[in-house]
Amino acid sequence: MNMQNEWCKWVPLDNVAQQYSLESLVDLDSSLTVTLVDIFDSSKKIQVCSEGPVFSYQCTDLNMRSCTVEKLCEIAGDNFMQWTFFKVENSALSEWLSSQSFDFIPLNNFVHVVLVTTDTVIDIVGRFEPKVMFVHAA
Repeated sequence: MNMQNEWCKWVPLDNVAQQYSLESLVDLDSSLTVTLVDIFDSSKKIQVCSEGPVFSYQCTDLNMRSCTVEKLCEIAGDNFMQWTFFKVENSALSEWLSSQSFDFIPLNNFVHVVLVTTDTVIDIVGRFEPKVMFVHAA
């Protein structure tokens, strides 16, 4: 199978900002938590937390994903860079992970989401869509 990486805008919550920067990424005890900060109001934060197992994640400097960004801008226009949350259907990364497990986990059991921040691209592949929530100041 040859997957095509079909990126779709993902709106995980109402009233999310369009762009965020990465504050932290914590991998602790099989749980992944990504904290993002609104680029226009640093008091507004959001957390993306794994629900169930995370099969793989990667955090890549945006400059190292320039080829991907360029292709997406060609398809979706420059406003692609004005959004943070995406889902990837027909994911080549999910296909690769499934094949590496000798298809122990069927490809249709993978969820691939991508967070494009001001300077980082974070791919998260798991069994379930991550939970997204606003973080309120204490």
